[in-house]
Amino acid sequence: MEEWGRRKRLEAALARLTRELHRYRSLTREEEVARAELLGKVEALREELGKEASPAPLEALEEDGKALLRAMEELLERIRHRLEVERKRLLEEAKSLKAQALEAYNLAQKLKALAYRNPEEGMRLLEERGMVQRVAVAALPAPKEKPPEERVMQGFSVALGLLLGLSGRREGWSLALEAALPKAPPSLAPVWTFQGQEVKDLARFLWEMANRLEGWARQNSSKAQSLREKVRGLA
Repeated sequence: MEEWGRRKRLEAALARLTRELHRYRSLTREEEVARAELLGKVEALREELGKEASPAPLEALEEDGKALLRAMEELLERIRHRLEVERKRLLEEAKSLKAQALEAYNLAQKLKALAYRNPEEGMRLLEERGMVQRVAVAALPAPKEKPPEERVMQGFSVALGLLLGLSGRREGWSLALEAALPKAPPSLAPVWTFQGQEVKDLARFLWEMANRLEGWARQNSSKAQSLREKVRGLA
């Protein structure tokens, strides 16, 4: 009677861990091979335990059973640890994607609000995030030498201005200086560029960028949801 009870306790322990091992589906190839090997040994041991006239003494079967139980527990611990690490990684990735999606969506709404009201401010928001650049206009080419007839007219204007100035008319000095001094090139404001190309219509660019950001936000939100579903499926 005592021997029968020992056999049943060992069988029950093996059955419990067998059910636990069968519960996990998300296994690596290595884990699947290890599980199959252990379950094969469990089946062989249970057959021996079920024989009334087993050639192996009960003590030997119990020792084999204890070693097998330890190996099963170790495999289960490795599986649980790997899955827990995987869950944490996926949840962190999902959290990051969700945060990026929210940031992109909020930026898109700001850009749409500023597109036709204050496009320069919208471009500055993108510049802060490194999405566009503000560059100085390239230096103007050196002025070409004036043709002879233009130089003659310039000299005539200088001479006329000096003559008028010497005769007491103030506008003569102004005319002489205006003709003699080179004209300064007009000051040009920096331009906005996106991927090396100049952005000419700021409002339209901001609106299109906002639409892109909204689409990107939807994609990231969908990816985050898929990762959460994958976490729920880990077992």
